[in-house]
Amino acid sequence: MFDLEKFITEWRQQMLAAGIHPTALEELDSHLREEIERQIQMIGNEQRAFELAAERVGHVTPLTAEFKKIETGNWNRPFAWVAWSMFVLSFFLPAMKGGWGWQCAGLSASVMVDFWRGNWMDIHLASLTLANLLMIFSPFLLWRWSRSPRSLRWLRLSFFAALVLVWSFILNLIAHEDGNELMVGCYVWGFSFLPLCLSTVKISKTHRTPLQHA
Repeated sequence: MFDLEKFITEWRQQMLAAGIHPTALEELDSHLREEIERQIQMIGNEQRAFELAAERVGHVTPLTAEFKKIETGNWNRPFAWVAWSMFVLSFFLPAMKGGWGWQCAGLSASVMVDFWRGNWMDIHLASLTLANLLMIFSPFLLWRWSRSPRSLRWLRLSFFAALVLVWSFILNLIAHEDGNELMVGCYVWGFSFLPLCLSTVKISKTHRTPLQHA
């Protein structure tokens, strides 16, 4: 007797082995089952319905290629490269009078060692190291987690939080006398977090999904 669930399970394993992301596989599974039900109503044979549905959804190799095209558009690479370039450049520009970008980053890191003993400004300064670390690890984070819509949303929120943290510090300095000491490197550093946020905005693609080929 034909075991439909067993064949669907084997089909899912083939999809995973071919490199289909689990999130995408759940959507494919749903479409496969809908197509099986439709075929059963037409021909009344479960085995043949499964074969036709699997063929209609697509074979392993084409599916893998198509979903790789879709996944590569999950994050905006040009914005990411702009962010990383600006961030690195800011380290070699004067950030404050008497201090380069890398020196200011080192100051933030040194304050972080015992920031709980300082005042609010010291805590704010120390927390900028977390924003810098997020920027440094963002290439890996985007590459690893951008394929999942849920993970991409978390990255977007994290990058936005870093942007708010950085600019709340800069604006706080501007509001006080220290703002007169800010130089170009500080602003380049601050603005580098804006394209980082924009890098999590999906690029509009014209690629068709595998289901649209049917």
